[in-house]
Amino acid sequence: MEALIVALGGLVAEREGSRVKIVFHGEQWHCHRPHPGKEAKRYQVEEARELLERVGVKR
Repeated sequence: MEALIVALGGLVAEREGSRVKIVFHGEQWHCHRPHPGKEAKRYQVEEARELLERVGVKR
């Protein structure tokens, strides 16, 4: 998900521990990186989708 956000012009900022802040077209989203694996949880994917829809990225 981070690579997609960056490719679309967003910014991923490191926070404390596994937290990251994603800034995309003026919208902010705070989340945790998945660990120990790399698979995002369903709610994280849904929140990322909502962020993309809010900034005008279509399905």
